[in-house]
Amino acid sequence: IQLKSDVPLNFDWSQCAIHQFNKENLLPLLRKWGFQSLIKDLYAKGHFAPEETLENSISGNYKCINTEEDLMKSIEELKKSKQIAFSFVSSKSVIPLGVTVGLGMVGTPEMAYYIPFNHQTINSVPQLKEKYVLSQLKIIFEDANIKKMGYDLKRQIPILKINGIYSYKSYFDSLIAS
Repeated sequence: IQLKSDVPLNFDWSQCAIHQFNKENLLPLLRKWGFQSLIKDLYAKGHFAPEETLENSISGNYKCINTEEDLMKSIEELKKSKQIAFSFVSSKSVIPLGVTVGLGMVGTPEMAYYIPFNHQTINSVPQLKEKYVLSQLKIIFEDANIKKMGYDLKRQIPILKINGIYSYKSYFDSLIAS
């Protein structure tokens, strides 16, 4: 088999050039679709005016949980969700080889939490104990009415099991789906 290389192409390379984008239309779409990193990059590169702050570009309720009170509030909010997505964060790229340093959880597109518990930082940030956090979240993970989703769950679920949390119902793994 030989590839035909003399096929005529009507192709205008100038059409591939980068053009100015419509800032008024782009920013709302990026917000809607959750492209927070791209929004941050565009602000950093000066594509949006300084009065359009990054904080104003992110809609929703995104919180870092580092007090018992905030943890209890987040659990009450997560209980209202029909589904949650979660992901443990490790000090290494492969979870079993590293220390679990935190947990990200999402109840709705407008509600997300990050719970640090084993971060080693120069400036000490208040953190809850991992065992305490997971013991409190057990009610969410074991609720059969709340669907659970995540990425690469074969590495996430053992952390739950080690902490006495057995939630076998309604898993969706985006890694497998892709």
